[in-house]
Amino acid sequence: MDKVIFIAGILNLLLGIATVLRARTRVQRQFGYLVLLIAVWVFVNFTYFQLPRYPYVHLSYAVGIFLVLAIFFWVAAFVKQRIRTAVRWVFILVAIAVSGLSMVPGWVIGNQIDIGPVQYIVTLGPVFNLFAAVASILLIAAAIVLLRAFFRAQGLERLRMTYVVLAFVVPITFIIVVDFVLPIFGVLWSAGLDSPISLVFASFIAFAIFRHRFFDIRVVIRKSLVQFVTFVLLFAIYAYALLLVQRSTSSNFTLSSNTSLLVTIFIIGLTIEPLRKGIYKFIDGIVANREKDRQEALKRMQLMAASTMLFQTLLERTQQELGKTFGVRVDFLLAERRVQALTQFPAGQMKVQLEDVVGQRIAGGRVLIADELPYRIENGETSLKVVHEWMLSNDVSAIVPIGAGEDMVGAFLFRGMGKVVYTADMVRFMKDFQEQSTFAFASAYAYKLAIERITIK
Repeated sequence: MDKVIFIAGILNLLLGIATVLRARTRVQRQFGYLVLLIAVWVFVNFTYFQLPRYPYVHLSYAVGIFLVLAIFFWVAAFVKQRIRTAVRWVFILVAIAVSGLSMVPGWVIGNQIDIGPVQYIVTLGPVFNLFAAVASILLIAAAIVLLRAFFRAQGLERLRMTYVVLAFVVPITFIIVVDFVLPIFGVLWSAGLDSPISLVFASFIAFAIFRHRFFDIRVVIRKSLVQFVTFVLLFAIYAYALLLVQRSTSSNFTLSSNTSLLVTIFIIGLTIEPLRKGIYKFIDGIVANREKDRQEALKRMQLMAASTMLFQTLLERTQQELGKTFGVRVDFLLAERRVQALTQFPAGQMKVQLEDVVGQRIAGGRVLIADELPYRIENGETSLKVVHEWMLSNDVSAIVPIGAGEDMVGAFLFRGMGKVVYTADMVRFMKDFQEQSTFAFASAYAYKLAIERITIK
């Protein structure tokens, strides 16, 4: 079991690093940090299999309660469930208290610790039920929050939530049973399975929030099965490779066990990605119906062209109507999360990085009028100086954002400084237009992204 846990820790570490590097939103980046915390917890579990004594076994429970709390907080952030600061601090203080109790010898974990060949056996302390209750409540609360968001979601958002719910509820239920329910009844042989299951949990959710944000659930299930089989085969290959390395090094007096571990890490790091891609491609080729996939690909291409035309037509007509109403040329900057920038759409050279001051102000969602900015700057909003200079240099007299923050679709730019004086009625019209058109543009853009994600695999 220790070899399996070690491989799970390495794979979790690689997945966490890849998730952080690929993250384009705050939620994705937070999930990457969560996976790195999972990797730390798995390595702690590996350590107590090598050193089955205090404080290593106890440290697994002390770190585990913070991992459970991190999972709860991430789920709340994912579904945009606001948690009050006072409530958040109560949860943190409870986790600190439970973690402290876990480190006291004999309280959560008893003094008898016995590591078997495929499991660990320990006696439970008098406070174990409290630990199990707190951890289970947090995980169940996270599942309830996720399910509530799922039942409230509609359309494409519900498809995305469906996969995340499946990827979350099944592994978490298994972990609750083997870690907190069965030990109360004296069944301890399966508790060591939580580390490998954590990799399934992390990889499936990462797959959902990156690759299949708005993906067809039928395709998601097929891809999930292929990913699962690939994971099982990778696990078996590396477990066997680890056994071979240990046998070969044990017969060679010049190599120590530490050298064996370093050799294994090197082999895994060098071969995991090409091997994963090769196995995935082979299994997917067996499962997929090529002729049917070609027909579906043709339909998807047609859908993508139609969705792009729908969005572009809506955009062009809106630009024309706004141009006629205000007597200026109206351009549009589209929010592209891949490059973290607002770029002129459908064509043009203008580009604004979302991390810049101008990009952050646009993503704030407020209508910006060039003539008003000097007065706001005088009232203390000094960061608007950069925005005002940018608008002057690009001949932009007004900016009307569509969406805000992570839900940003883009922004309409009213060109022509000095050509028109915006009255209070005009500004009110812009704000009304912004409020009433955001849903339409967001829906059209979400549909366009959904078709693109289905088409471009």
